[in-house]
Amino acid sequence: MLTIDEDDQVGRELGAVGFSTLRFAQVEASGADTQATITVVRGGGAWGAISVGYVTSDGTAQAGTDYSAARGTLSWAHGDTAPKTFTVTVTGDTAAEGDETVNLELSAIAGAIGAPRAAVLTIVDPATAAAPAAAAVIGSIVREFWIGLPGDSPDVIPHAAQPHGIAVLTSLAGPTGWGVDYATRISGHLIPPVTGSYTFWIAADDQAELWLSPDAQATSRVRIARVTSDSPVAPRAWNVQPDQRSAEIALEGGRRYYFQVVHKQASGGDHLAVGWLKPGQSGSQPSEIIPGSALSEVPPGIR
Repeated sequence: MLTIDEDDQVGRELGAVGFSTLRFAQVEASGADTQATITVVRGGGAWGAISVGYVTSDGTAQAGTDYSAARGTLSWAHGDTAPKTFTVTVTGDTAAEGDETVNLELSAIAGAIGAPRAAVLTIVDPATAAAPAAAAVIGSIVREFWIGLPGDSPDVIPHAAQPHGIAVLTSLAGPTGWGVDYATRISGHLIPPVTGSYTFWIAADDQAELWLSPDAQATSRVRIARVTSDSPVAPRAWNVQPDQRSAEIALEGGRRYYFQVVHKQASGGDHLAVGWLKPGQSGSQPSEIIPGSALSEVPPGIR
């Protein structure tokens, strides 16, 4: 929820504004445009008038091709707690594309303070919608975040609490210069392209940990690399601290392995990335950031 500044008099709370859910979905129609309805709610108070801005951005879907970009303002009058909506036009075509995502974001405009909140719109491919047990889509993973969280240790991340927002990533790297006092959890399945020994690196500020399971289950995960606050690590600086690099790990090509990255940012130049060396490669740093082709989302209950 987007926290709204409160009046100092009892009963005069402006309340909080946020998306009604972290995930929206719209089935793409073959050859016809459709409208995805996005709902924003106000709760916890209704004193005064408030406004928030909304904007869309590309996840795995592309504006102008898969959907029409949307930007605007939602406003509540004094005493108004009714949900507000905006629409995102989904472009209908006949191409088999798989499910695609659009990032949704709220930001404060008038009568409100606080950082933006985010959600994701999934454009569901008609073939996926018709399949009751469709396989997870390869190519993206979920980044969950909590804001207004002081400290630099991943231990303070409230894993049991609903995150303030989510976004979809298409490689195993987070944003740079995104904010302060926030925490991130990125989780999904890693799908190695070939069988053999892999070495992993992690680079982040302030602290971060990389966990990997020997199977597809979250409960089996063990920490294989980390960045601490012992010494600063710049973006893509892979060998500042000894624990940034994992040992060699034998993985089977095409098999799903659960992974999780936890990241805590206090202040300063925030960043996060995970890279690897694949079988047959050698060197003292990753050959690449782990790409979306080796990543897949997992259902929320697995995290």
